[in-house]
Amino acid sequence: MQFLMHGLDKDHKQQSMKTLRDMGFGAIVTGFDEEAIALAAEHGLEAYVCTHAFTAKDSFATDAYLAVDVHGQKHVWFNSACPNHPEVQEDHLRRIATWSQSPGVAGIYVDGARFSSPCSSADFRSFFTCFCQHCAKKAAAMGFDFGRMRHDVRRLLAVFEGRESLPLVNNLPYGGVDLLVFFNALPGVWDWLRFRAQCVTEHMADAATTLRAAHPEALLGMYIFSPSIAPWVGQDYGQLRQHVDVFAPMIYRSLQAGEGPACLNKEVSRLGRELVIHDVMTDRDAVAFLRTLTGFALADDATVVAMDRELPVSAVQLETQRARNLLGRKHPLVPIIQLDDDALAQSTAAALAGSADGVNFFAYRADRLPQLQALIHEHLSEDL
Repeated sequence: MQFLMHGLDKDHKQQSMKTLRDMGFGAIVTGFDEEAIALAAEHGLEAYVCTHAFTAKDSFATDAYLAVDVHGQKHVWFNSACPNHPEVQEDHLRRIATWSQSPGVAGIYVDGARFSSPCSSADFRSFFTCFCQHCAKKAAAMGFDFGRMRHDVRRLLAVFEGRESLPLVNNLPYGGVDLLVFFNALPGVWDWLRFRAQCVTEHMADAATTLRAAHPEALLGMYIFSPSIAPWVGQDYGQLRQHVDVFAPMIYRSLQAGEGPACLNKEVSRLGRELVIHDVMTDRDAVAFLRTLTGFALADDATVVAMDRELPVSAVQLETQRARNLLGRKHPLVPIIQLDDDALAQSTAAALAGSADGVNFFAYRADRLPQLQALIHEHLSEDL
């Protein structure tokens, strides 16, 4: 069993390393920081470098690189550009090749290797991307009908915005929405999801090839959406396991601040919130719909607002077990959970009960370490 920490106290790196080592941690994940990597080696910790796959920083922040929604609007999502822009992809591969060769790097963790999600931007429409010229060319090469994709995804957006009606079946228990009928009426939406998944898998295959060439012993890790929501953003565990060594599902169940990209509670509740504010569903029906969509054990009196605050701890175990079922036993599974979780002990135990090989914590906070110390020692003792 291995415990990892994402991030450090940048002003006290030496002390951070010593503390983590003494607590029983085996590795850190950080941005490219040669000093931190060297200090990790001194303290017997493995160091993994986190890369942002499709960054929209610096020269890639201009309109030419941004994702395009079904109505032609440009979007920056999760500080990211279009995942299919060749220059954006090449920049990421260059960083993998360069950073992985730095002495002491045990591997690369890729973050943001996906398309936009419901909470990747304050503008919900960023989710309904990308329909730029690069994606059109890519879709044609892969055999997808790009026009049908755009047409049906535009209709899907219209449903969420209350401008088009859902097919209804009155006797269904989750808001009357017959998902099978609905999606069969929108085959382009299925194509859009499949297209996104194939694009992400192709890029991660390129990332694996690049890493193997630069540093054959290094591991390729991936910060990936948890299984119930991964298909929304183009992440297919079954396809990706051919290229990725270590999977780190992001199972943040109770993030409070901000949009919360990748946070389970925020991403799931955002769908409900959009349906409610546009009068597509009542709050009660939206919760029932989300319960059916995810399988989470939501209380009978749950509300969308309550889901936005937190999901039950049982969701952590369920998502971890789902990831294990998708990956099998061959691939290390080390979910990353919130360090700032009021039910940290229970969430950690839930991840391990879901057949995780370890736990990664996001992100380093000195004031949380005393609580974490006893927790780590308890689980390490059980593992002996």
